[in-house]
Amino acid sequence: MRTRILALALLGGIAFAQNSQAPNPPQPPTEQKQAPTEISADLGDCSALFHVTDLAGHPLYNAQVHILIRYGFLNKRKTELTAGTNAEGKVKFVRLPNEAKHGLHFDISYGEQRATIIMNPGTWCQASYDVPLKVSK
Repeated sequence: MRTRILALALLGGIAFAQNSQAPNPPQPPTEQKQAPTEISADLGDCSALFHVTDLAGHPLYNAQVHILIRYGFLNKRKTELTAGTNAEGKVKFVRLPNEAKHGLHFDISYGEQRATIIMNPGTWCQASYDVPLKVSK
């Protein structure tokens, strides 16, 4: 009887050791989206997200997006912001003014290529733009 209990205990210990050492099944790779580069104007509640790509739809890293915001009495105050896109070709401007008399003019450049986007925050406060640029290789 003692031998039988000892044998069962030994088999149970071996089974436990085998189960505890079994490798975890491989997990599928998870694609982590990178948060867009973000820059704040500290002037309001609006935002503009830009996705800059080449004509084939591939993201352009470090495309420059620039804006000069004039505000205040007779537009004498100004804020100038420039930011580069991340590896996914994205950049986000946050806390933009809620109103702009002549719209907000964003200048996008990558190498020799240029584009301009005019945003009217009074009409579309949380804007998103796809900006395809012709890029020579």
